[in-house]
Amino acid sequence: MINKTCFLCLLFFILQPWVHGAGLSLAGDWRVSLDDPYADTVGCKWRDVRLPGTLDDASIGEPLGLTPELNFRVLTRLQRKVNYVGPAWYSREVVIPDEWAGRSIILELERVLWKSTVFVDGRECGSQESLATPHRFDLGKVLTPGKHTVTLKIDNREIYSNVSHKIPRYQFPENMNVGHAYTNHTQIMWNGVLGGLRLYATDAVRIDGVSVATKGGALNVSIKLFSDNFSGRQNIKAVLRRRNDSGIIARYSHPIDIKPGSGNESISWSVPGHVKIERWDEFSPALYEIELGVENSKADPVRVTFGFRELTAQDGAFWLNGRRIFLRGTLNCAEFPLTGYPPRTRTLGGEL
Repeated sequence: MINKTCFLCLLFFILQPWVHGAGLSLAGDWRVSLDDPYADTVGCKWRDVRLPGTLDDASIGEPLGLTPELNFRVLTRLQRKVNYVGPAWYSREVVIPDEWAGRSIILELERVLWKSTVFVDGRECGSQESLATPHRFDLGKVLTPGKHTVTLKIDNREIYSNVSHKIPRYQFPENMNVGHAYTNHTQIMWNGVLGGLRLYATDAVRIDGVSVATKGGALNVSIKLFSDNFSGRQNIKAVLRRRNDSGIIARYSHPIDIKPGSGNESISWSVPGHVKIERWDEFSPALYEIELGVENSKADPVRVTFGFRELTAQDGAFWLNGRRIFLRGTLNCAEFPLTGYPPRTRTLGGEL
């Protein structure tokens, strides 16, 4: 029998830029309207709400009409006190500092269900749709220093019907979606913004994302670059450390040709031969950190935490660093009865 070994990515970790002292939190008081303020400026009704949060938190929506009974509809799941599925407009004023002039200004919404559209001073500036990753908008061209009104249109209606699995035996439309990302069973189909909610300034040439894969002592680094209007050759600079250790293991440099827009760059580096690599496993979780930046860019560096490990599949079993392992886990459902969504005590930008 021929053994077939499948080498998997040893660690795949995506991290977005850290921002040091350049962030403006938008957490706090907002106004919300369920009417389109740009279609009906007279009859539009505004109410107070806090973000991060949801309309359910603010008791905005259609009140629950069910009565306590022993029937399938009532007992299928925990019931929301109010329910709203549709577009909602959240608005507030922001003040952009003078030192942000001429820089890229990123609006970051850590978690949205399902689609977000951003307006600045009534001007539409783009849309994003994702159930699992942050929504980010580059507003540097419209957020000049001074006061502006930022409006978020959050639409929690189902965009793609094949994303969430439907079970007809649940009978009622609000109960049929059972996919964990869009459902009223393991969470709720909330409308709002959760987690980090902020603006931050960065450079027109920057690293927007990094993934690291390891094999032995080799690092395979994939970088997502963005350039607003710069073209030319620059160097990617990097340093490798053990996590929580200021000592530098290695320094790296790699030349790249930058063009306006977004692009991807793959780089391979090796750990110096005299360095003893500690491998990661669940009993000895040795972690490393690589810090990357674009030379001559004012953007803050990106730091990625990762571990050196080798995961293989052989003869129907998984092996980690040459040791056979058994993967185990638990399935937890409907664990958020008070809010209908997971707690967000830490965000991409730090503490809430």
